[in-house]
Amino acid sequence: MKHSVPAQTENDLIDFYRNAIRTRSYSNQEGDIAVLILKEMEKLGYDECYIDRVGNVVGRVGSGKKIIHFDSHMDTVNAGDPAL
Repeated sequence: MKHSVPAQTENDLIDFYRNAIRTRSYSNQEGDIAVLILKEMEKLGYDECYIDRVGNVVGRVGSGKKIIHFDSHMDTVNAGDPAL
């Protein structure tokens, strides 16, 4: 069964991804992307969201007995000088 996504929601998601791709996030320099992700979680109405002391973005939706944990990298690799 295919579910349809409202056009505005789809556009918002595309805008978020575009902004994320444009945000430099080299290893050990993920602060800007962490803030971008945190703001998106707040916009989406997460029950709790924060950046912890080591820079991880943590979010929680709901409070049931079952927990689904999603883990991902925010950093990108600096490919060096593209002119070389």
